[in-house]
Amino acid sequence: ARCINAKLLPGMDKDEASDLTYNPLTKTLFSVMGKNPFLVELTLQGDVLRKMPLNGWNNPEGVTMMENGLMAVVDERQHSLTIIKVDPQTQQLNKADFPSYDLGPSKDQNKAFEAVTWDKRNQQLILGEERPPALFIWKSDGSQTLTGDKQKLASTELDMRNLSALTVDPRTGHLLALSADSHLLLELDEKGEQVSFMTLLGGFNGLKNTIPRAEGVTMDESGTLYMVSEPNLFYRFEKQKQ
Repeated sequence: ARCINAKLLPGMDKDEASDLTYNPLTKTLFSVMGKNPFLVELTLQGDVLRKMPLNGWNNPEGVTMMENGLMAVVDERQHSLTIIKVDPQTQQLNKADFPSYDLGPSKDQNKAFEAVTWDKRNQQLILGEERPPALFIWKSDGSQTLTGDKQKLASTELDMRNLSALTVDPRTGHLLALSADSHLLLELDEKGEQVSFMTLLGGFNGLKNTIPRAEGVTMDESGTLYMVSEPNLFYRFEKQKQ
């Protein structure tokens, strides 16, 4: 795969890139920084377009694009899911301006809800707890309103030490689950069964070096994969032509 290897996100070495999501409307990426809370818009080459402070967040670890310019942000320390709206004029975001949902306690409060992705086909958010890895769904119509409560999924195939991030392959609807500790990206089908995996170790998949801490993943409509690693590294993997 042709890839961008460990590109540095400038000026963000202290911020800790935690996740990223692809916006099909703008053809750009949005990444959250967990340590100093920011939302950053990037080009598909990993160049920074703008950096927006996330006021009122403590430790944003997950972000996903929903519908109509809405994004969901998960804060691991606050156990909250907030549905924000970003437009081309947005310069900063205040948590109090948007609806937030309580994700409730986790077995290990420090390894709590970290991953989130919008499952467009099933009109639901898929949420992931970091350790032990667990998946939940929360129904929504893509608006700022979630319906009912979150439901736990039987996720027996999450054969990984921790769960860092989730994304949905827009071409198949399959779930991609990322583990920093296992240096692994797993693909699960609609039944939750493992159909493929990709190792993030140096020497494989065009990687010169192992991705140090793969914390975020997303995919665009053509199947190109994008990842961020702590502290501030950007990766892009282009699908090989068959």
